[in-house]
Amino acid sequence: MPILNMNELGNSEKFDLLPLGRYPAKLKIETYQRDQSGRLVMGKNGKNDKPIGLTTKDGAEKWNLTWILLDSEQVGRKVFDSLSFSPRGARRAKDMLVIQGIIKGDEEHFDLQPEMLANSFWFIKPHHEISVGPNGVKPESKQPFDPGNCSCAVCVKAAGTNVFVKARIGWSDFEKMSEAEAEEYAKNATPFD
Repeated sequence: MPILNMNELGNSEKFDLLPLGRYPAKLKIETYQRDQSGRLVMGKNGKNDKPIGLTTKDGAEKWNLTWILLDSEQVGRKVFDSLSFSPRGARRAKDMLVIQGIIKGDEEHFDLQPEMLANSFWFIKPHHEISVGPNGVKPESKQPFDPGNCSCAVCVKAAGTNVFVKARIGWSDFEKMSEAEAEEYAKNATPFD
């Protein structure tokens, strides 16, 4: 068992809800499994060692998406999501591709590659909502919710109650940057890899 000096550890940082706003972001996509050190997990495929791709519990291909915020006091903050290519998940991928302008949405065969979306630039607009569990029950927080400086209707309603409020970004909350905007952010963006 490790011996810890609690006086030297300090307190963990408070988790701050991503404030409402419109944030420029760069999209990073991960398609392979990594170990705790960040190294690719390799698997045997015949004579060649190949990285093992990410999959859902049902075995469908999955991509982990990381949106890295590029501006404001939130610069460097990350927003996480994923795309899976199960029948249901593929509909979300289609929505994203239509928004990005890569497809019209009526193609019969489209060979989607992560490079088509990786390192693309977007504006994202989070909205706040009270967390609800899979059974429709709101999980109870041990601490009353503190809205900080947020005065949106959700945060005002939740203030002082023992609920979890999260910043959610739905596909309709993503906006592809124009080529000129993306070029400008690409020139000035700090690399976050």
